[in-house]
Amino acid sequence: MTPKILLKITERYSEPHRCYHNIMHPSSMFEQSRLWDIDLSPEQIMAIWFHDIIYDVPQLEKGMNEKKSAEFAGEILSEDFDKTFVDIVKTIILDSITAIATIKPSQIVQDLDLCVLGELGYFDSYVPMIEHEFKMLSPFDFLHGRIQFLEEFLGREFIYHTEQFQNKYEEVARINMKQELEVRHHQLVTLKPLATGVPHPDSDNK
Repeated sequence: MTPKILLKITERYSEPHRCYHNIMHPSSMFEQSRLWDIDLSPEQIMAIWFHDIIYDVPQLEKGMNEKKSAEFAGEILSEDFDKTFVDIVKTIILDSITAIATIKPSQIVQDLDLCVLGELGYFDSYVPMIEHEFKMLSPFDFLHGRIQFLEEFLGREFIYHTEQFQNKYEEVARINMKQELEVRHHQLVTLKPLATGVPHPDSDNK
């Protein structure tokens, strides 16, 4: 990695609004790959470093951060790497919009990115940090978006692509996300009458 690339990565991941998506996030992905004895390719390594290089909250549209991150990676990496290399990196980054791999090298990167969903510290560390990053949103907007996120992942046949991650994290991830979804639905029901003025679900006007 060139000094210029390292500087760009450090600058971006040090932005003050980041709580979960700071330098510790890609670092933890590399730590997981080491624990699993996964031999990452140079393209996968660069994709991990750059997949959240742009992280603005709120996004103007779904996937905007990932699209900007892929574009940013392309601009920086094209100075030192060939087009094939850069295209693979960009594809892996763009796959992180949905966390669904479209090429084989992307599978393990998406799984590493989602490890936290299946960890026992889900509610103690991950969830509070995500809430902090989205604190500028209204409670209603945050809950609406979070519920969509949880329901979309829980609706999949598998959250993880690779067998090793399915065996290790799939069951716990679903338990964690289902529990959070119940909490978010309760929060939304409590909030809606105040936030939107709509009749409370317990009222006669249903």
